[in-house]
Amino acid sequence: MVERAAATSLVVQRRRALGASPRGALVALLSLVLAALLGTACSLGAPERVIVTLDGVEVIAEVADQAAERAHGLQDHEPLEPGEGMLFIFEDSAPRTFAMKEVAFPIDVVFIDDDLIVRAIEPLDPGDERLVTSPCPCAYVLELPQGWAASRDLGPGSAFGPPR
Repeated sequence: MVERAAATSLVVQRRRALGASPRGALVALLSLVLAALLGTACSLGAPERVIVTLDGVEVIAEVADQAAERAHGLQDHEPLEPGEGMLFIFEDSAPRTFAMKEVAFPIDVVFIDDDLIVRAIEPLDPGDERLVTSPCPCAYVLELPQGWAASRDLGPGSAFGPPR
């Protein structure tokens, strides 16, 4: 009986040393949850970037292809540099409506049709409450610094080269 008690005591000590106590199990579980959250935060912190073109002119675009990314858009984003943008990729082609929701810098919203042709560019300024809607069904919408496309003679009719 003494040997069994000693063996049980040794097992308990080992479990505690390895974190097998209820408190240790809770700490281990919380550590796993924290690691998962940090991993998610890190992946959100580094958006995917692709190169697209408008009449052969390259644009480095952050990709918004998930519903949450598309809903967040350029909110809380640093101003776009010339030649940068955000590419919204949708699963289907449909009319698209965009707004200036908490974006602190002027942008152009570029609507691209199913034939990969720019059909409209709508400017939006901070505080603008207008909604802009595509003139045709779109699977791609590109947001650019306001005036950047026009300064390169890009506009409706320009060819869009999707991500490579």
